[in-house]
Amino acid sequence: MLLFAPAFGQGLDLSNMDPSEPWNITADKLQYDNMTNTYRGSGNVLIWRSGYRMEADEAGFDRNNNSLWAHGNVTVKGGGDVVTGDRVYMDLATETGLVENGTLFIQATHFFIRGGRIEKLGAQSYRVDDASLTTCDPDDPDWVIKAANVKVTVGGYGTAKNIVVKARKAPVFYSPYLVFPAKTERQTGLLPPQVSQSSRQGWGINQPFYMIMGESADMTLYAHPMEKRGVQAAAEMRYVLNPKSKGYIFGSYLQDRTRDDGVGNNSLDWGYDNDLYLRPNQDRYWVAAKHDQQWKNGLKFRLDADFVSDQDYLRDFKDGYTGYSAVNREFAQEFGRDLDDYDETIRKNSLYLQKGWDSYSANAEAKWFDNVIARRFDEPDSTLQTLPFAGFSGTRQSLFGSFLAWEFDSGYSHFYREEGISGNRFDVNPRFVAPIDFGRYMSMETTVGLRETLYNVTTWDQEPSRDDRTFSREMYDLETEFSSELVKVFNLKPGKGKIDKIRHAFTPSLSYRYRPDDDQEKYPLFDHVDRLEAQNHVTLALTNSFLGRSSVRRKDNSIFPYEYKKLCWFEISASYNINEANEEDSSEWTEPHRRQPFSPVSARLELKPVQWAALESTTKWSPYSGNFVYNAHGLTLSGRGNELSAEYIKARESSETVLGKARFRLGESWSAYGGLERDLEAGERVRNYTGLIYEAACWAIDLGYSDEPGDQRYTLQFTLTGLGALGRSAAD
Repeated sequence: MLLFAPAFGQGLDLSNMDPSEPWNITADKLQYDNMTNTYRGSGNVLIWRSGYRMEADEAGFDRNNNSLWAHGNVTVKGGGDVVTGDRVYMDLATETGLVENGTLFIQATHFFIRGGRIEKLGAQSYRVDDASLTTCDPDDPDWVIKAANVKVTVGGYGTAKNIVVKARKAPVFYSPYLVFPAKTERQTGLLPPQVSQSSRQGWGINQPFYMIMGESADMTLYAHPMEKRGVQAAAEMRYVLNPKSKGYIFGSYLQDRTRDDGVGNNSLDWGYDNDLYLRPNQDRYWVAAKHDQQWKNGLKFRLDADFVSDQDYLRDFKDGYTGYSAVNREFAQEFGRDLDDYDETIRKNSLYLQKGWDSYSANAEAKWFDNVIARRFDEPDSTLQTLPFAGFSGTRQSLFGSFLAWEFDSGYSHFYREEGISGNRFDVNPRFVAPIDFGRYMSMETTVGLRETLYNVTTWDQEPSRDDRTFSREMYDLETEFSSELVKVFNLKPGKGKIDKIRHAFTPSLSYRYRPDDDQEKYPLFDHVDRLEAQNHVTLALTNSFLGRSSVRRKDNSIFPYEYKKLCWFEISASYNINEANEEDSSEWTEPHRRQPFSPVSARLELKPVQWAALESTTKWSPYSGNFVYNAHGLTLSGRGNELSAEYIKARESSETVLGKARFRLGESWSAYGGLERDLEAGERVRNYTGLIYEAACWAIDLGYSDEPGDQRYTLQFTLTGLGALGRSAAD
């Protein structure tokens, strides 16, 4: 059937209609000419069929030629899209047609396309004379794109002549001729540029060019000239091999005009206050990649790469299209794995291989941590590398069909350091579990773990002639936990869309953990596995959870007929260290000069009683000092276009940080936003930003300012609804 889709190949989609379904025609006056097999109606003509409807003052349908015409106040609707015009003609056999003084509304993009004459030249070809396009009210648009003539082939390219972009009635852009892609899927071409300004970079523009490299791969090239830095070139490639195998590679390069070399004001202008090292190099780059692969036999492969030229590069280029934040966000969304923080100078690179079965799994990994400082300044590098690790483990399963269960972990690691201890370690750790239920209200679970660790040292730190290179360590641990769960369901007064039942579960638990205090100093130290802390403590935990059930049944076929919502979760716990209580040597106490067998009392709260408010809080209180030794609190409020969130973190004698962000509606069209991050311990700001947004029905403008130590920038983002955004926001 019809219809006209000169914008991005979209329009009334009638391709799914059943060709055997009859057309229905009603009118004030309806005539049928048997000689020509033609229907003709006048006065309130309505022609319809499922998913399609046409209204007009007059209309006719020629069954022999399979054509249709309509005059006067013509309206055609289908799939949410609408065409209106003075006159419409359609040849259903050749898929051609004509609309005079027509308007096409595309619901998916909210585009209004007008033309004095809109022609459908074939199945996928269109021509529009005296064309205009906007997402605003077409009778009084805030912005509009006009062209004298537009020709387009869906799936190919289009041309436009005498293009004018108008803001209200004022022209802001003109081009005599334009060629543009009109593909229904991905398309090669320029993407919107990003304009930036900052004290460290000056004015800049980052122009991306998007390239299709086949059905399952694409690449984006970036040219980023900056007033103070030079031109940064960047490229990113995405590819998909199958539904469970994909990759993303990013790289950027800059021949920097600046350097932090300690000469004159260079370090003041281009260095950072908390950076102990200079940055004398001007050749600067960053390469990062992730790849996931899964084969039909269940074998999984994973690659992570992160290699940067110097310690300041990711800090200098944290924002924008090619900045650390955007690339890290892409990795997190697509692969579920973040990069190391932008200011981390030891960066992880790894290869990982894993095969799983019902109850067992095998895995191998090679990890290389690139020490940027040691590499850059040719310093001794004591970074621990694992080349490789191989492991085999079993999940909890019945032991010989009895009520007992067992599980185990085992692994071989080869550790290497350029400077320091290198060697091999084999570690196996089976655990045996005995679960026992005492009726409905009490259960006990006892776990006994055995551990055998073998070492072979290839290089001793500072003692190359040391002869003792082979060691074995045998250890065990014990854990017993008593727990119960008391449940009560509260029935509430039902209401539409409200919670009608709340399930309260109270779970007390008492556990004991023991690991002997064996001397492990004679063994080589590679990681935490080589120095397992002694344990001899009792822990009491009280947990409350509240789960709400909606009174409205689901409309889908879910196995859960109702929606459930976690309203509140609260746990309070504390431990008693028997070893410390019996220890006479004050040097072994947790705190010098005072025995403290009781741990801080820890409380954790997650609260979301209503949709617009959420609170998370963790607190630790010392019974000896009477002070809080740790606090982490986060609050989020949102609703009606407003949002406020705040977070406070304080660890005793180490750090104290506050973070906050907010966005408030200032009326129907205006809103303001802002954010801050401050290190209260050092009395320094980490980042502040603020901005003002004006949103019209079909466009928006965002003016902002951000301030970080050594870098201040003004931001501007202009958005045309349906076409995208130009520039960036201070909140990005």
